[in-house]
Amino acid sequence: MKLILLLWSVLMLITSKTDIKKGRPQIDLPFVNKNWQLDEIRFQQDNVPYYYRRGDYDNSNMNFDNDFITFFDSGKGFYHQGNGKEYSLEWTQNEKKGLVYTIKKFRFNKDLFVTWEHVKCEGDTISYTEFYTHANGIHSLAYGIRSCNCPTQYVQRQP
Repeated sequence: MKLILLLWSVLMLITSKTDIKKGRPQIDLPFVNKNWQLDEIRFQQDNVPYYYRRGDYDNSNMNFDNDFITFFDSGKGFYHQGNGKEYSLEWTQNEKKGLVYTIKKFRFNKDLFVTWEHVKCEGDTISYTEFYTHANGIHSLAYGIRSCNCPTQYVQRQP
């Protein structure tokens, strides 16, 4: 009986190690392989409020007109800043069915770790809460809305 139990345990251990070694599964989510431009964001950085809404220049105190982000199903992507600077990123789902992504060598040449929670996809629109801390210590908390209305040439070019 002990021998059977031992063999079964070894078999389970081998099977679980084999499963771990398998390649990264392709993620089939509605927001992958699309460019997401920022339509509206309300955020605070170290208790200073900021607001942006596409086309509302009277009430916006930031400009994200040319900002967009792309998540590829490979777990990689790009963050395209409004000034034309582009950063590679890596992302995964977190346990709260949101996203965690790292923008590589962002400001101060340091990685930026960003968390999106409460992500809702409705057609060509996503909304989410976002938080991160810059390398210089600035904390940010936001609610954002993005839409899939920007140029698609970046989707074809996976890193």
